[in-house]
Amino acid sequence: MSSTESLSSTAILEAHRALRFDLQRLLEAARSTPHDHPDALAAQLEATRTDLQDHFRFEEENGYMASILKMRPHLSREIQQMQAEHGTLLRSLNELISEARSAAILSYGLREKVHDWVSSVQRHEHSENVLVQDAYNLDVAAED
Repeated sequence: MSSTESLSSTAILEAHRALRFDLQRLLEAARSTPHDHPDALAAQLEATRTDLQDHFRFEEENGYMASILKMRPHLSREIQQMQAEHGTLLRSLNELISEARSAAILSYGLREKVHDWVSSVQRHEHSENVLVQDAYNLDVAAED
């Protein structure tokens, strides 16, 4: 592995860790006492947006999805769908940020929306992980 690949792998792992940490903090912020002011939740949503954008950038720009596509061209539709989900997840996060910033209290409905959004991100990440593992496992198995 070249030093560039090693740096890229390290950056990707850091982006994954930051996102997992943010999702956990979001769930904690959403557990705040109902009727609290949602400032802390809004701030955590904004921090999550920054890390999520970095995370998606590594997937899209730093080429690990591109390398999978090169190895397994038949996965292009799945990869395009995953990338389209990035936009959907970011748009829904922006909506949550707007709602939290304009809310007077931390309502049950807002808390549930945050939980649902976190679950969506986790499902998305799981699907991507399965796709990546399958692609690389097939590549390794073909070499044996």
